[in-house]
Amino acid sequence: MDRAPLPLKGNQPFVNTGDRLLSCKGLQPANHETSGRLEVTKPPAADGHCGAVSVTGDGAVSVTGDGAVSVTGDGAVSVTGDGAVTETGDGAVTETGDGAVTETGDGAVSVTGDGAVTETGDGAVTETGDGAVSVTGDGAVSVTGDGAVSVTGDGAVSVTGDGAVSVTGDGAVSVTGDGAVSVTGDGVVTETGDGAVSVTGDGAG
Repeated sequence: MDRAPLPLKGNQPFVNTGDRLLSCKGLQPANHETSGRLEVTKPPAADGHCGAVSVTGDGAVSVTGDGAVSVTGDGAVSVTGDGAVTETGDGAVTETGDGAVTETGDGAVSVTGDGAVTETGDGAVTETGDGAVSVTGDGAVSVTGDGAVSVTGDGAVSVTGDGAVSVTGDGAVSVTGDGAVSVTGDGVVTETGDGAVSVTGDGAG
């Protein structure tokens, strides 16, 4: 049975396992309970655009889907928690914003997909955690921003894909951790920035 899309309220713990679809366009999606697709967006503004998208929790924050998972906004996109922050999909996982894209947690931060994993922003793209930080996909993995791009953690930091792996920014690009740091792919691995490019770890790299 179809259910209406849910509104996304601010400043609340958010956990969704794909049984309902959230949509800024207010559509009535067909078969979304069985499709496993999950979109997390802000309800529409008067002009129908999503605007900034924010998923925020005082504890752990989890965005999970049995299929593709996407967090997409016409403005800045942020997934933030006072605990662990995870984005996990059995299919592709995408984070896309017309502004900055940020994922920040006071605990571990992880983005994991059984398909391609892409994080793309027209502004800065940052992944930051007080624990381990990982971006992992069974397909291609890309972290790309028109501004600075950084993947930073107080623990181990890894960007890993079974296909091509790229960390690319029009500004400075950094992958930094207090533990082991790795950028690993079964295909081509690129780290490219129009500014400084650094891969730094206090542990093994």
